[in-house]
Amino acid sequence: MRAAARLQREEEAAVRAAAAGLGAAPGELPAWVSFPDVERAEWLNKILAQAWPFFGQYMEKLLVESIAPSIRASSTHLQTFTFTKVDMGEKPLRVLGVRAHPGTHKQQILLDLNISYVGDVQIDVEVKKFFCKAGVKGMQLHGMLRIILEPLLGDVPIVGALTMFFIRRPTLDINWTGMTNLLDIPGLSSMSDTMIMDAIASYLVLPNRLLVPLVPDLHEAAQLRCPLPRGVVRVHLRGARDLRSKDRFMGGLVEGKSDPYAVLRVGTQVVTSRVIDDNLNPTWDEVYEFIVHEVPGQELEVELFDKDPDQDDLLGRMKLDFGEVLKARVLEEWFPLQEGGQGRLHLRLEWLSLMSDTSRLEQVLERNRAIAAKPDPPSAAILVVYLDRAEELPMKKPGKEPNPMVQVSVQDVTRESKVVCNSSAPVWEDAFRFFLHDPAHQDLDIQVKDDPRQSSLGSLSLPLARLLDAPGLTLAQPFQLQHSGPRSRLHMKLVLRVLFLDAPENGVSPPTILGQPDPWPAPAAPSGPPTPAPTPSLHMLRIHLLEAQDLIAKDNFFKGVVRGRSDPYARLRVAGRTFRSRVVKEDLNPRWNEVYEVIVDNVPGQDVEFDLFDKDIDKDDFLGRCKVPLRRVLSERVVDEWLPLEDVKSGRLHVRLESLAPRPSAALLEQVLHTNSLLQPARGAELSAALLSVFVDRAADLPLRKGSKPPAAFASLAVRDVSFKTKTCAPTTEPVWDEGFSFLIKRPHVESLELQVSGPSLGPVPMVKEEGGSPLGALSLPLPQLLASEGLALDGWFPLAGGGPGSQVLLRAQLGVLVSQQVEEGASSVSLAGGDAAPQPAEAPGEEESGAGGLRQRLPPADSQLEGGGPLGRLQLTLWYHRDEHKLVAIIHACSYVGDVQIDVEVRSSSARRVKAPWDAAIILEPLLGDVPIVGALTMFFIRRPPPSSQTLDINWTGMTNLLDIPGLSSMSDTMIMDAIASYLVLPKPPPVPLVPDLHEAAQLRCPLPRGVVRVHLRGARDLRSKDRFMGGLVEGKSDPYAVLRVGTQVVTSRVIDDNLNPTWDEVYEFIVHEVPGQELEVELFDKDPDQDDLLGRMKLDFGEVLKARVLEEWFPLQEGGQGRLHLRLEWLSLMSDTSRLEQVLERNRVIAAKPDPPSAAILVVYLDRAEELPMKKPGKEPNPMVQVSVQDVTRESKVVCNSSAPVWEDAFRFFLHDPAHQDLDIQVKDDPRQSSLGSLSLPLARLLDTPGLTLAQPFQLQHSGPRSRLHMKLVLRVLFLDAPENGVSPPTILGQPDPLASTSSTQRPPHASPNPQFGTEHMLRIHLLEAQDLIAKDNFFKGVVRGRSDPYARLRVAGRTFRSRVVKEDLNPRWNEVYEVIVDNVPGQDVEFDLFDKDIDKDDFLGRCKVPLRRVLSERVVDEWLPLEDVKSGRLHVRLESLAPRPSAALLEQVLHTNSLLQPARGAELSAALLSVFVDRAADLPLRKGSKPPAAFASLAVRDVSFKTKTCAPTTEPVWDEGFSFLIKRPHVESLELQVKEEGGSPLGALSLPLPQLLASEGLALDGWFPLAGGGPGSQVLLRAQLGVLVSQQVEEGASSVSLAGGDAAPQPAEAPGEEESGAGGLRQRLPPADSQLEGGGPLGRLQLTLWYHRDEHKLVAIIHACRKLKAVSKELPDPYVSLVLLPDRSRGTKRKTTVQKKTLNPDFNERFEWDVSLEEASRRKLEAHVKSTVSFMSREKEVLGKLHLDLAQVDLSEGGTHWYDLRDERSSP
Repeated sequence: MRAAARLQREEEAAVRAAAAGLGAAPGELPAWVSFPDVERAEWLNKILAQAWPFFGQYMEKLLVESIAPSIRASSTHLQTFTFTKVDMGEKPLRVLGVRAHPGTHKQQILLDLNISYVGDVQIDVEVKKFFCKAGVKGMQLHGMLRIILEPLLGDVPIVGALTMFFIRRPTLDINWTGMTNLLDIPGLSSMSDTMIMDAIASYLVLPNRLLVPLVPDLHEAAQLRCPLPRGVVRVHLRGARDLRSKDRFMGGLVEGKSDPYAVLRVGTQVVTSRVIDDNLNPTWDEVYEFIVHEVPGQELEVELFDKDPDQDDLLGRMKLDFGEVLKARVLEEWFPLQEGGQGRLHLRLEWLSLMSDTSRLEQVLERNRAIAAKPDPPSAAILVVYLDRAEELPMKKPGKEPNPMVQVSVQDVTRESKVVCNSSAPVWEDAFRFFLHDPAHQDLDIQVKDDPRQSSLGSLSLPLARLLDAPGLTLAQPFQLQHSGPRSRLHMKLVLRVLFLDAPENGVSPPTILGQPDPWPAPAAPSGPPTPAPTPSLHMLRIHLLEAQDLIAKDNFFKGVVRGRSDPYARLRVAGRTFRSRVVKEDLNPRWNEVYEVIVDNVPGQDVEFDLFDKDIDKDDFLGRCKVPLRRVLSERVVDEWLPLEDVKSGRLHVRLESLAPRPSAALLEQVLHTNSLLQPARGAELSAALLSVFVDRAADLPLRKGSKPPAAFASLAVRDVSFKTKTCAPTTEPVWDEGFSFLIKRPHVESLELQVSGPSLGPVPMVKEEGGSPLGALSLPLPQLLASEGLALDGWFPLAGGGPGSQVLLRAQLGVLVSQQVEEGASSVSLAGGDAAPQPAEAPGEEESGAGGLRQRLPPADSQLEGGGPLGRLQLTLWYHRDEHKLVAIIHACSYVGDVQIDVEVRSSSARRVKAPWDAAIILEPLLGDVPIVGALTMFFIRRPPPSSQTLDINWTGMTNLLDIPGLSSMSDTMIMDAIASYLVLPKPPPVPLVPDLHEAAQLRCPLPRGVVRVHLRGARDLRSKDRFMGGLVEGKSDPYAVLRVGTQVVTSRVIDDNLNPTWDEVYEFIVHEVPGQELEVELFDKDPDQDDLLGRMKLDFGEVLKARVLEEWFPLQEGGQGRLHLRLEWLSLMSDTSRLEQVLERNRVIAAKPDPPSAAILVVYLDRAEELPMKKPGKEPNPMVQVSVQDVTRESKVVCNSSAPVWEDAFRFFLHDPAHQDLDIQVKDDPRQSSLGSLSLPLARLLDTPGLTLAQPFQLQHSGPRSRLHMKLVLRVLFLDAPENGVSPPTILGQPDPLASTSSTQRPPHASPNPQFGTEHMLRIHLLEAQDLIAKDNFFKGVVRGRSDPYARLRVAGRTFRSRVVKEDLNPRWNEVYEVIVDNVPGQDVEFDLFDKDIDKDDFLGRCKVPLRRVLSERVVDEWLPLEDVKSGRLHVRLESLAPRPSAALLEQVLHTNSLLQPARGAELSAALLSVFVDRAADLPLRKGSKPPAAFASLAVRDVSFKTKTCAPTTEPVWDEGFSFLIKRPHVESLELQVKEEGGSPLGALSLPLPQLLASEGLALDGWFPLAGGGPGSQVLLRAQLGVLVSQQVEEGASSVSLAGGDAAPQPAEAPGEEESGAGGLRQRLPPADSQLEGGGPLGRLQLTLWYHRDEHKLVAIIHACRKLKAVSKELPDPYVSLVLLPDRSRGTKRKTTVQKKTLNPDFNERFEWDVSLEEASRRKLEAHVKSTVSFMSREKEVLGKLHLDLAQVDLSEGGTHWYDLRDERSSP
């Protein structure tokens, strides 16, 4: 019940937060809800890839038309500067992640895009005057781009403009070409490529912004282009403490100090402090001011360096987001130094708000006078100068326009604008910002100059005191220039803002550092105060280091050729503490399951850092890093997520961070201790239950030293093995320390605080003692005293034992219980009486991992509650078996006796409203423009309507029963309403959102013409599944099939054909298609039944395939449980805007016997816009008009517009036309709901045939209506033309089945077979089912309270074949490592489908599905990826699909056989090496049946255990079959094709045996012609073509370039394969043969090729017998060799292995794999003996053993393995 109550509470909280639109933190929601902070945006990358060429057009126009003239005018040396080439390349910008967060006000949305651009851009420039050519060839840009969407509008496109910039300077790297030549030009020699890159990078960073308006006449454009700052942050750089010593002398033997200085950065604003020599505790007392634009986002970065003569050393770094300063207003802290530094940095940061009046100016000036700031005095205001434009500037030379630029100065600070070339009315649109110390006494000076000559064009001096009297401290007007033309004016806007600190002058004092004395202690208080000062607020951070995935492999062998794995461990850093995990050996997906605890405070700028390394003998390799801001953990309390690893290619880390605040209450202590024992990991220290904070204030009446001298005393405190020490005070008997310390407490009931009072001779107890070590007193404080105290605290004076008679210490000790989330979840239903009351354990899942793979927890069973009990009490015990660690675990909780306990639980139902619609929406960005914003409009819609059974639109109605009681709605249902809503969201009603003004394509976008029409000929089906059963299922019947065809919301149903598994429909349907690719045809076949129709199969086809082929006629395999094939012919009908082909279309349609409707010749689109001046049936009462549009017997209706005589519909209707010259368009305008007529119109469509473009757009006068009643419409007619031959394309041959449309027999005997074009085009699909991860747990116990795991297996479907994997017991991350092979063709619409199930006794549970389009595998050849599982909450499947096309060449056959033996998984059949295609054409001169009657013959073909059968022909001696078949061949050297021709009754008519080695010896590996039939008539023959193709995998190709095969006795050259790495990341094990695998020389008895290695994952010794060469014959006949193996010294049957026998050869090939279940240590102590033998008869005197091999495995490196040739010895030779 508690579990149900908790789940209900979590669900209610989640739904309330979602309904209210709140961004609830992940820690506040249940574990099954996740809100990732940064999301991937692959869809955005696809958009960028398609729009990239248009962006290139924009950049070319910008550079050529705008940038080039500016450069030419900037210098006389560059007057011949031109861009000769501008190519943005083919590699677009990529977005690695997107983070969205709200802006500073409701009209703003912020997007942070992590972008990466590694482009092949090429820009060439030329300066002809100096014969100089240079350019850019390649560029890299990496950084965080912020996009601001503002203002938000109440109309489309909702967003008024986009503003883009980099908050922090990005990384920019440009590959220059000819830079040396360019810098040789006069005027450019002082520049460098580094300076150029710095200028470019700075231009992209704040305060520079790129503004893209999305609506015309945007009033806020100027403000958006150059906004006022958000504020100013004044940074007081106080000092630092405990810095690291970097200076060394005498070769490092003598340690010095450091010469520290600080570098402060905010974007492009950088300042550097002075250097303080030889000091580890420097004090700067400097003040700097930074302009801040974006909060959150911009951050302060401070780096401390040690000044050296050569290169300065980094002492540490800290970063702080200005959002923290904005919250606090004044923030003064000792910030810990990160990234390898030690010590702390003392900063005071003040947020200065911008005020638009002078009411606080005097207060600000007065405050600033009291601040002794250096290097500059503090600012009182900020001035923003918005420089717009100038007009009628003077020309220094007649007819020559100047190149004006502006210098803006305040006091000694000068800013310069850009240069505008050749203009007397320049437009700058620039902005400058100045800090003002006293605006009443400062001036703004402006100089307008003609650059580059720097001759003056005018000047202006403006006292800033004038601004103080302006409204809003803003002045916007044209200013008359002095010393210029009479009408020369400068248009500017001046904005002044007073910088006001809204906080107390003293700000906030720095907090005490954890476990350290305050670097600036407070002055001592008078002796003997009653209570000490309070201690700071602290938290405990519990870090669960769970697991990692997809780490990179760093352990490589053979110089990187063989890839191993890694031995990962993690290093954690937080709050100055460092932790290190254990090392997990050889695992790229390690699981640590370790817990670390540390005390933290809320000082900003701290992170929890994780660094992963690969443990090596020499230097550990870096595997990645990640971090979590500590402030986030403290605010969200729990952060449980996967963190992507940075600075590496792949990898992610799963951690769970929990912040536990101490609570001064003992009520839940027993619960905490109980839960900690459940959460306790197998490795690691005991979890902490409480936090002890101790504040040591002072001591009094300490004994004098040596009778008269006061001691110089300090105090040391300890709890268990953790101790701290105070500072040492000056000699006094009443020292004042004022220091606080904190301890983590494991068991508060038994621990104590020791404050040492005795000298070293009194024992190892922490002491308060004199500086030299003499004891002065001691105190022992048991923590149970704190538990019994009010508030768990003791505060006051405590006597010191062993000191003077009045020796005391003043301290405050406070205990806080650390209550975790798991305790809170169970606390609401727990009533603890304390004392002897039984502890009520917190809920914990039975064997589920915390987070998703973390700490194991146990749920005590129902009888764990203590009821009654014996006279001696009861014992509470938890028992379970830890399956992962294979251990029995027992937890002893407590002994107790208790009376009655009552627990009440109330479960409340949720009343939240929700709408769930997980559909795929299509958004079309068109048209793409060569100018910003690149996209003209957005069009949004759903391409496909989801099936009714999928529940993809689910609305939780409230009051639906009351609504349906309304008259007129009683016949409706909520299902009908949901169907109507779903249909409205799907094509053909896409709503466009224009992004540019005056978009001419707006009407076309709102109601576009279809892309085309697809005519579907539903021919028939074959070999359907039988669904009808009789007599209780004993008698199998057939089926009554019919078809349902769907395209979005267009649905048609065929007629039912009774009792037929091979139905023929011959029906024609036509569908309108809007989006290609995207829209698809879905056909479902059903068996008609009286109750519920049974599904016979389903197929889907994207119309993109039809558009490519124009005519596509295929036998499509039925998917999703069906068998058989469906025969369809699909024709793509293009839309023509003229009548040139209309007669041809009509003539063609007349010969098509289509049913149920005749074929269409054209399509009509009626765009119904509006009506005007419709009549009113009653005076003063407006009608509710709607329109009925009809063509022949098809009628469409518009929506109803209420109360309007001038309605606007903006609707569209489409009609198929059979003969547009003889059809009419009829329109009725009616007043709904009375249906009284408001007017009508009848229009012959022949009128459209004479209009330009078959389009008519005009107002039409309504008949039987008002005199001025008109209907505005646009009519568009398009002719449907099939641009393909009339007969289309014939269907291909079905694999392994007779062609349903076989050709007729011929009376002549052709010399060769004539297969159809599809013969021999099949591929083999090799499916590697590797592993799965994060499957859902389906095995639950105790009615779901205790969660188990699953027993997963996979079911695969492709090309009508179904495969099933083995079951992996109790594993949510199973590994199968199985291979399946199937022959496939390239018929469109096929998928490779995977369904995962949990094996159960009754019904297997569904674990998810996924699929891969077969067409993709055929085009890409190899698809190796993780597929997310659909229709479930979590899980993914790793598969490797490879398409192998047969090659008619035997050159690589040996290589293929060798590689297959290496790739061979431990489980599964032998891999195929070739594909055999056989086309049986016909037979001739078959023997007559019973002497005179010709036989009704068929042919059967077989290779091994695979057989096919042709159709049976009508009685004849020369049957014609014309059928093709395909076989997968394992060993082409030894297999053969067996063909038998039989009579219908089974009597043999002839046979043929074709050894496949004959094909290997033939040209092109093919034989084609007539073959005699053995056992038939004297002239009986069969005509066939047999073609063999070698299946060359990717692994073979990678090693084929260095392979030379001679065949015969030549040694096979094995392809390289990695040592023990998984194929595709976890798949088939492969081995790399060493360099000596080539066969050279050999012994007198021949050689044996053998691979040996130890399989670490499966703990097996593996041997592969590849081949023997140059065996010695013992007689005239060739031997039949085989190899026997035995693992010595044991000669039992369990250690013996034997290969198959190879017939009549001295060079046999085996390629067989054998395994022994032994450990690596045991295998190293064994010996392997191999005998090469020949099979002989019992009476034969021939020698049986041809040679032997004896290997001592101790001499073989089994961990590395390898392939070698070994000389065979005589049997009688000793080992």
